[in-house]
Amino acid sequence: MHLSRRVGTDIAVSEADTTAIKTALHRMGLYEVPRYGMTPYPDEAMFDGVKKLQNSLGVEASGSIRPGGAEEQALSAALDGTGGDTGNGGTVHVRAHTRDGDVHVSAYDRSAPGGGGHKAHEPDRPKSPIPNPKYRNDKKGNPFFGAHRKNPDGSIREHKGVDIAAEPGAPVTSPSWGDIEVRPTYGRNHPLAGQYTNIWVHGDDGRSYGLYYVTPRDADGNPLVETGDRVAPGDPIGSVQDRATKDPGMQNHIHFEIEENGRKIDPKPTIDGWMGQD
Repeated sequence: MHLSRRVGTDIAVSEADTTAIKTALHRMGLYEVPRYGMTPYPDEAMFDGVKKLQNSLGVEASGSIRPGGAEEQALSAALDGTGGDTGNGGTVHVRAHTRDGDVHVSAYDRSAPGGGGHKAHEPDRPKSPIPNPKYRNDKKGNPFFGAHRKNPDGSIREHKGVDIAAEPGAPVTSPSWGDIEVRPTYGRNHPLAGQYTNIWVHGDDGRSYGLYYVTPRDADGNPLVETGDRVAPGDPIGSVQDRATKDPGMQNHIHFEIEENGRKIDPKPTIDGWMGQD
């Protein structure tokens, strides 16, 4: 194993390096492969595994790895000269779960020139569905994950996503490769039932991305996607609906959720990574 550059949370990590590191950490018992499979891009668990390795080596637990450092040598030893393959011909399987529970298996072949894959694509880091995203900023409540919201009956629920400011009619694109599902945003007993939709992209990376207050049509009303359609990152999937007029004083926005392993996770780290990018 020879890292192409420093590995850390503050820089982009190549897919080949990521796969090799995860494979070595897994062999050491420091990385648990998610239910949906080992993906060729970094995650928090990988950096936690690196920190555990650094603790065992008696070096600073920074989560970063320098090429040629003690961590790289330990990872290389764990790979035992195999160059990072997993014992199945250098192929790491990435499983994507669909709505009905079927599993589609793709393969990322590290032995191919340039680290190419057997499919027409490999799972990528998700892309922002809105150019230059900014968080909703008004006096209508905390826009972040875990904030308290009041239901129509007075009960309290937790905010399961993050609100991204967006103008009505603005185009919305898919954050990942995946399958489309269009849902109603509110249940039948809600005052706004039937007025808004949300679009889910069930991604090949094992995550599902929910975009609320988004219609599967463009600003002129032309249909773009429907449930079951296949999309790629950056494909147009809809346009922003006007949510703010129903709640005076609220900045218009889309509500963005990420679901992983059947539970909602905080999207803010993902969105923070999009800030300032085109």
